Amino acid sequence: MGLKNNQQCANQKGSFTLVAALLVSSFILLAALQMSSDDETSDLAIIFPPSVSLTEISQRLAALPVSFVRTGFFENIVIVRPEKSFSVESIVTVGAWFTMSALANGGCGFFKKSKT
Repeated sequence: MGLKNNQQCANQKGSFTLVAALLVSSFILLAALQMSSDDETSDLAIIFPPSVSLTEISQRLAALPVSFVRTGFFENIVIVRPEKSFSVESIVTVGAWFTMSALANGGCGFFKKSKT
């Protein structure tokens, strides 16, 4: 009787581990999809290494079809508005670590109050 209870307990632990792993992996997938940039996003947040100055970042971005909007909380995070001919893959060539939608999760977006 005791052996049967131990097997049931082990099966329940295995099931719980599987459910927990699926839950965590689906959360990570949804977070990654929400933060990813798409072609319709107007502004992109581009994260460079912390050792790169804002002057150097602006020089690197000059070769790309983007318009500088502003900096993020740190000066190695910049917000840009890409033109139609822009491809996200070209960001890697200028040394950026990460690119995401500037409006994901209320991140780098800012909103003005309407005067109505």
